[in-house]
Amino acid sequence: MWVGHFASGLIAKPFTPNTPLWVLTFAGAFPDALHFVLNFINIESFNFDPTLAKRGCFPYSNDYAWSHSAVGMIVAGLAYVAIYSALTDRKVTFKDQAILFATVFSHFFLELPVHRPGKSLNNPSRNVLTAPTDVKITPNDNIALGASLFDHRFITFLLETTLVWVSFMVFNKMTPISAKGGVMRNPNLSNYLLAMLVAEQAFFCWGSAPTTNSKYIHAPMFLGQILFTCFMLGKLD
Repeated sequence: MWVGHFASGLIAKPFTPNTPLWVLTFAGAFPDALHFVLNFINIESFNFDPTLAKRGCFPYSNDYAWSHSAVGMIVAGLAYVAIYSALTDRKVTFKDQAILFATVFSHFFLELPVHRPGKSLNNPSRNVLTAPTDVKITPNDNIALGASLFDHRFITFLLETTLVWVSFMVFNKMTPISAKGGVMRNPNLSNYLLAMLVAEQAFFCWGSAPTTNSKYIHAPMFLGQILFTCFMLGKLD
């Protein structure tokens, strides 16, 4: 999932109005951002796969056992909450922390409909197990989870844009007026940002970068898009 990960932060905002929206939306995308950073330091890898490019969107067979396993996301969520609580000047309640953690961990459940499943393969010639490298429960699992909607571009696009639209509805209707000053100053801002996210998802499903260098071109582009999107969504506060 791509822009759908920002939806969890928008939905969380009414329940923790004192937490900045950019912090919440970045929490939803944090495992992806973490993966791109780990890719740069060779702990994980972001790999373009031309065979997957013919099947649908997200043409990558990644090694991200740490950032995209359930256990890894639990650790990432706890770390995210701890860092935010330590750095902010705002009063952070246990409820705020719990919602922030849940927003990070929502990433795991939102990946399950779209990612591609797999099982370990026995290689008799080398007598080793070649484990799948997609979404897992633990980093060392030999089973990758997912329902493969990435193989269906239009369904993925419809699912994610619908989720984002619903999240904007929740944000606009349930967030206290004091916590959405940007919307009050510019009533059309939500519509502009929704259109931006729909365009991002359309590019995700049907577009591509003019290179197959995923480590140094694709990964920075995705990371930059996450940071830019969270910055812009923060303007709704």
